[in-house]
Amino acid sequence: MSNSVSLDMNILGFKTANDELFITSCKIIAYILNELGIDSSTKSYLRDSVRIASLKSAGKLKSGKHMAKWISPSAIEVQKRGPKAGELILEHSVPVKVILESVCELVSPTYVEIAKVIHCMSELAVITKKEDTKISQMKLGSSMPKNWDGKDLFIRYELAGIKLVENPF
Repeated sequence: MSNSVSLDMNILGFKTANDELFITSCKIIAYILNELGIDSSTKSYLRDSVRIASLKSAGKLKSGKHMAKWISPSAIEVQKRGPKAGELILEHSVPVKVILESVCELVSPTYVEIAKVIHCMSELAVITKKEDTKISQMKLGSSMPKNWDGKDLFIRYELAGIKLVENPF
């Protein structure tokens, strides 16, 4: 890790699964918002950069479904027996779309401000496809509830009756 990334992380006061990629993604987001603006050609770059930063902020130093800090008991059972393709979902507790909207509300943001917003809204969970369908049926697949307080990152799971526990994998 470069000295500048170490300094950046000291300023932020937290660590990520990949500090360099996290900081780079936040700098890209700041550049797009402050220099290029949001339009049809930059929106997908913004979304992808927010997704990457969120994954690195919330993830453990593992890959795939093992990087999530949280998992449903049903997903644990599937993981123990060996999942079939598409049976488990790696989920952002706050959808990337919502994180992106929060970042885009910032006025002339620095990458440090962007990093703090993304970090505060980023948690990952592994759930089953069936549990994911419950969330989608409640129209919460890419949104938070209308009365969301901005703090309870797991409210979508609670509303869908999905319990989460620490991921043992």
